[in-house]
Amino acid sequence: MSIADIVQTVSLLAAAFALWLSLRQTRETARQTSSALAALQQGTREELVRYGADFTYNALSTDHDLLEWFLASRHFPPAGYVENRKSLFLWVRLDQHEGTFHAYRTGAIAEDLWLDWKRSMEIDFAMPEFPRVWTAVREIYSSDFIALVDAATGLRPGGGPRPDVPRTPGQVAGPRRPVEDSEGDGLVAPS
Repeated sequence: MSIADIVQTVSLLAAAFALWLSLRQTRETARQTSSALAALQQGTREELVRYGADFTYNALSTDHDLLEWFLASRHFPPAGYVENRKSLFLWVRLDQHEGTFHAYRTGAIAEDLWLDWKRSMEIDFAMPEFPRVWTAVREIYSSDFIALVDAATGLRPGGGPRPDVPRTPGQVAGPRRPVEDSEGDGLVAPS
């Protein structure tokens, strides 16, 4: 073996090692970019929900006529002032629940936090006013959140209880980690 062969072999090994290091660095950069993008998307979603909820609640909760008009424009059946405030409150809570659900589904919050939040959702879903609110606003939510709420509450799209599904606490579910679906958005309907 000549010195040229040894130099060539060492050069080839050094190039292979440098390529391997470059590949590892590229993968890590891609992982960090993906994580940063997910955090940005979650932050944007949270701010959007917070802004909408804060504005809506602050603008409507103290003005009976404006609240009545707003809810009627969203197909809520007529109700008194206290019932309308309860409806608005539950609607704002639904926005928060959907945001938390998507944060869990995308891995932005841990499962133990989701399980604690899920209990809060179940309490809201058990309120007697909930079917009235869900019937009026159901279609504005994402399909996977609709599936979650429908499964957890036993409500059918028209708002009445499904006779085949008993309503019991602890039915709210979802996958423990994000799973790619056919749309490639990392979300699938709960099973």
